Amino acid sequence: MKNAAEIEMEASWDTDTKELAALANMMTYAKQTASDLGASLPAYYLDMAIGALREQARMGEGTQLSNTH
Repeated sequence: MKNAAEIEMEASWDTDTKELAALANMMTYAKQTASDLGASLPAYYLDMAIGALREQARMGEGTQLSNTH
């Protein structure tokens, strides 16, 4: 049986995962739009940022997003 701290950590991680996925989707759309417009430098930087998000997602449950809201 899980204690309250474990349940809270899992809920927080689930929220963080959803936020990462939403951010990655927005950045992917922006990268594709930049590519379609021939803006190769912004597309490159967006691709790098998407890679960083993927790396963040791979780090697992122990990783929390910083709360900047």
